[in-house]
Amino acid sequence: MEGMIYRKKIFTSLDVKGKDFEEDTFINCKFTSVLFHFVNFTGCKFNMCDFTRSTFELTSFSNCLFPESKLSGIDFSDVKIEKCNFSKSIMEECWFQELQAGTKTERKTKNLKGCFFESANLKRTMFEKCDLKSVSFYGSDLEEANFDKCNLENTDFTGATMLKVGFPESYIKDTYLDGQGFLSFGYSQGFSLKS
Repeated sequence: MEGMIYRKKIFTSLDVKGKDFEEDTFINCKFTSVLFHFVNFTGCKFNMCDFTRSTFELTSFSNCLFPESKLSGIDFSDVKIEKCNFSKSIMEECWFQELQAGTKTERKTKNLKGCFFESANLKRTMFEKCDLKSVSFYGSDLEEANFDKCNLENTDFTGATMLKVGFPESYIKDTYLDGQGFLSFGYSQGFSLKS
């Protein structure tokens, strides 16, 4: 089933509130400062779209792609994300976490397994208690990103910029870094290479 194709459309909060979008394609669309409330996106593609300063409440993205889209500064706390591809997107200063119902401080695990963040700009992005098992960050810019209490088993960081990346209390097993990433991470933690 082919969905709608939207080109260069400027969306408002009323355009999306309470709607279900399935297999739709959005090309160079603007969602700036939009409040997404009770919105579901399934199998959608957002090519070069801008979500700057948008807010999400009870929103879901399932099997969606975001090539070259701008999603910086977004708090994904109230967003269900399932098998999405954020490769080549700009996601600086985002926050991935899921809060326990009825609280603003207690976190539960946010499942991001099956997602891709390859060649994405994730500078200063926070991943709090996320399950990132087998997720690929290949070639991404992770400068000053933080992975707090995350499951990083089989996670791929090869080719990624690892300067000042934090992994407090994260589970690391069979997690992949290439030589340059290993050196970059080590230098940013105060290690020096001795020959």
